[in-house]
Amino acid sequence: MINRKPVLPIFLIFSAILISCLPITVSASVFYSKDRYVVAAGDTIDDDIYMAGSEGLFKGLITGDIIVVAKDYTMSGEVRGSVNSGSQSATITGVIGNSARIFAQRVYIDGDIGGNLLAFGEDLDITENSRIGKDATVFGSEISIAGIIGGNLRADGGQIVISGKIEGDITLEANKISIVAPAEITGDIVYKSKKEIRIEEDVIVGGEIEWREIDEVEKVSDGDGIGTVFRILLFLASLVTGLFIIGLSNRHCRLATEHIIQKSVVSLGVGFVAFCVIPVAIVALTVLIIGIPAAIIMLFAYTVFFYIAKIYVAIAIGRLGIRAFKKDIEPKQGWSLLFGLILLTILFMIPVLGWIIYFAVVFWGLGGILLAVRACRLNLNSVQLDVPTTPSPPVT
Repeated sequence: MINRKPVLPIFLIFSAILISCLPITVSASVFYSKDRYVVAAGDTIDDDIYMAGSEGLFKGLITGDIIVVAKDYTMSGEVRGSVNSGSQSATITGVIGNSARIFAQRVYIDGDIGGNLLAFGEDLDITENSRIGKDATVFGSEISIAGIIGGNLRADGGQIVISGKIEGDITLEANKISIVAPAEITGDIVYKSKKEIRIEEDVIVGGEIEWREIDEVEKVSDGDGIGTVFRILLFLASLVTGLFIIGLSNRHCRLATEHIIQKSVVSLGVGFVAFCVIPVAIVALTVLIIGIPAAIIMLFAYTVFFYIAKIYVAIAIGRLGIRAFKKDIEPKQGWSLLFGLILLTILFMIPVLGWIIYFAVVFWGLGGILLAVRACRLNLNSVQLDVPTTPSPPVT
């Protein structure tokens, strides 16, 4: 009999599909995993770049896309594709041909983005030298927009200051909103705030201005009523799901949490790359008629992984938290899960920053899951089959 420890079938199915898609998806891509990676001025990378490390400097020409997970990175050259990044600090002073999706604590944009901009950060600064070709969607605590946005603007934050030119409509939600000269708004302004917007006299507004005031009744309803009940239900659902995962595949769960703790940067990078690449693979399989069944399975697995990623991170940070108080014990995974979910629930409730933490947790957990799937798969392939042999019948 073959002695194999149980692993969730969906993990193996997903892993097999993902591996089978890799030659098509990344054969023309460049992968880097190092503390510091530089594309010097004058250099050309005629590929996509996937980079995980401490610092990235992109001064040359990249004809494809960039997917980077780093502590800090600066893009001062030209990227003809799109930029997708997760970092502590992101600085864009060059030219991006398509869209940019930036998750960072501090986002500084002083260049050109040909497509759309999606940015999450604590501090977001879009300077007067910058231009966004299409729509901009930004979330942050402190948001300053002085450049040109060629489409619509959606901004949510604590404080928003606009002094640039917006060639579409504006939708804003913040505690304090100011539009100052020499701002020019072509379309309508719809904003939601406790206080009325401050617009200087020299500002040009081509459309209508609509104020949707946040009153105390709405605030209580959102914060203490349905929102609280919904958060409690989500917490309980995550707890039950986590206990089910621990009971069904304890070994995989331990491997994933060890990767999350010991290889945090690698896990974050793998998760971010998977988050961006797998949807592309699903679309590619859907285009091929014979690939539709595989695309459906992959989409299901991707959705499941996206949901349970935070559970693995909760176990990891819960274990670290318990060890901080009691260093001489190895905490049970169930108690680690409970403690970690409480911490994450509190962190997710932080305005604006909670969303950044949420996506970072998803990337981190997704990477840990995939690395553990790979480790389990390699271990299963290395198992030596101990099949008893049947003696040959005697020769008559």
